[in-house]
Amino acid sequence: MLSQFTSFDLIVDDTLPILWLVAAALMSIIVFVAIVIRLWLGSANRRHHDLGGAVTYHGKKVLSTWEQRAIKTLMDQLSPELHLCPQVRLADIVNVESADRSAWRSAFNRIACKSVDFVVMDLLTGTPIMVIELDDRSHSRSDRRERDALVDRVLCEASIPLVRFKPFGKLDIRPHLAEYESV
Repeated sequence: MLSQFTSFDLIVDDTLPILWLVAAALMSIIVFVAIVIRLWLGSANRRHHDLGGAVTYHGKKVLSTWEQRAIKTLMDQLSPELHLCPQVRLADIVNVESADRSAWRSAFNRIACKSVDFVVMDLLTGTPIMVIELDDRSHSRSDRRERDALVDRVLCEASIPLVRFKPFGKLDIRPHLAEYESV
């Protein structure tokens, strides 16, 4: 009876279960990879759009109490062609230039998250005329002194005048505006 089977039939009969196992294994791998990709894409979307309830956002005051008082006083001193902008990022009023991309990125990153209290802007040209900083007691901390030195250096290099005021001092920018208006 064994003679009626050819050697090919024996090979097919013996390898058929192995082929099914290989096919099943490949399908399992494909399904596994598809699930991993789907989970990865889903988590990437959630990272950018939904933090899963771990974070909530609430509005907050833009200005401190002193800044609120100061903005009224400062705005009264401006001519109609000038505008006072509060809480402006340093990177929004100065350009970083360098042929070296790494040096540019490093310099930009140093100023990207730093803001100044007020910028007086020329409404006709959109250029900053001066920066105003209100130096409260936090500016005596060593980290703030380092930050202030960087801001001073950057604004000086960019030829943007900086005026600093101490608490309880008179907030008078008219002498500095006179310099601008005489140009």
